Amino acid sequence: MAATSLVELGVAMGLAATLGLMAAFFLLKSHNARSGLRRRPRRRRRAPTSTRRAASGFTLVELLFAMGLAATVGLVAFAEVGATLEQSRATAAARYLAARLQRLRLDAVTRNTHVALRFELVDGEYAFTTYIDGNGDGVRTADIASGIDRQSGALERLGDHFANVNIGALPGVPAVDVGGVAPGADPVRLGAGNMAVFTPLGTATSGTIYLLGAGRLQLAVRVFGETGRTRALRFNATSGQWTTIVGQ
Repeated sequence: MAATSLVELGVAMGLAATLGLMAAFFLLKSHNARSGLRRRPRRRRRAPTSTRRAASGFTLVELLFAMGLAATVGLVAFAEVGATLEQSRATAAARYLAARLQRLRLDAVTRNTHVALRFELVDGEYAFTTYIDGNGDGVRTADIASGIDRQSGALERLGDHFANVNIGALPGVPAVDVGGVAPGADPVRLGAGNMAVFTPLGTATSGTIYLLGAGRLQLAVRVFGETGRTRALRFNATSGQWTTIVGQ
């Protein structure tokens, strides 16, 4: 659910609680008024207004209104906290993936060999793992299939570390780069092999991985081929623009 929807839900629930409490009060008051017609009221000495007010404290209407207002504020605050938490979690996932790619770039340079992060669909969800060049010609899909380029580490999913965050793209979301190819149904834009390959020189496969969080939060991690650097971005649905979270 989007942040605005959560806030609207909180307001609606709070107002409903307020109206319900006030309606119950007026029904009770109406019932008491009808019942009072059947018995003779007792005459008693009326105290001064200031004395009655001081003795009775808050009226029931005031208490009901205060309770309803407190419920509204509480629900709105809860909705805001939930939306902020989801946004923070999605942002952390984008930072994590960007940092993961940067570590692989460093490994490629220090090992003086090609290292890649390969993305693949597993049970309908994208997972990724590291592969290391085994014959000096770079990390290739054919060499992975034949066992020449070996896997290093287990398969990972973003959802394993960050709840409600996966690799994906919203329908109609534009490309990170102006004039670039929009993700469409393919959120991993790294060429036919779906791999970000880093070379001993620090260069890399150029492309973008799109991330999708709860509440239609759209993020992306951009890999720059010439430098091997990464940039994490967030999409603003209102402005239709991408803004940088971290990176050059």
